Amino acid sequence: MIFIGAGYIGMEFAHMAARLGVKVTMMDVASRPLTNFDEDMVGYLVTASEKLGINFIFNAEVSEIEKLRKNFRVTAIKDGKEISAKAELVFNTAGRVPSIEDLDIEKGNVSFSKKGVSVNKTLQNTTNKNVYACGDVSDSTGLPLTPLSSQEALIVIANLLNPEKPKEVNFPPQPSVVFTLPNLASVGLSEKEAKEKGYEYRLEHKLVPQWFNAKRVNTEEYAYKTLVDKKTNLVLGAHLVGPEASEIINMFVMAMCGKLTCKELKTMIYAYPTWGSDIKGMV
Repeated sequence: MIFIGAGYIGMEFAHMAARLGVKVTMMDVASRPLTNFDEDMVGYLVTASEKLGINFIFNAEVSEIEKLRKNFRVTAIKDGKEISAKAELVFNTAGRVPSIEDLDIEKGNVSFSKKGVSVNKTLQNTTNKNVYACGDVSDSTGLPLTPLSSQEALIVIANLLNPEKPKEVNFPPQPSVVFTLPNLASVGLSEKEAKEKGYEYRLEHKLVPQWFNAKRVNTEEYAYKTLVDKKTNLVLGAHLVGPEASEIINMFVMAMCGKLTCKELKTMIYAYPTWGSDIKGMV
């Protein structure tokens, strides 16, 4: 199989296919997969993916897909040169687009962008006040994730039923997970975002295959990066890679929403040995 695009969907399906014994090649126009995630954590995931047998071709812009007798040939331009790869199946996993192009929304004076219907803080369209949008079709500040669409839907319903007292969308920290093995998970600010916002923060970044949880499941890819505000001792961001990073990240979500300091997190007693108990060593 060839996957064109190494984002969420591409990486998750590539991992499933590789574990079923399929020879997998991933091609992406970017220099690495999952560009919305921390580069160091993604690096560990790439290493784990390559051990699984997945072949990556980066900085490659696909120019043609040709049907041969048995296979498909995918041609791309990399470093100014033409390269190609063959496979029985080719999947376009280069990203999702909002399904609005067949709606003729221009006729209704509904403004939109490549990300979806343009909305304000009440999820009301910016040019047609009778139109609201939520979920993946909405160009809101929320991530295109299932839990966010549900929250946005509640805001839209409330504003349709009571437009005189409009509710504004207010997103709590939004965790994001790539369900590969190991998982890749993130919540809060990246290093770049923390710098841009002017935070003075403490950064901790470690690869910890020697921790008990990593040893008991025999994994080498277990790592974390945490950013903590020096003034408040609150977690600003957490970035993880590991077998159960999707569960550990929820601990960070609760800590951030509950405004728990790192000292409070460290003094709590956790069930051991659980993956969640590792948060004490990450802050």
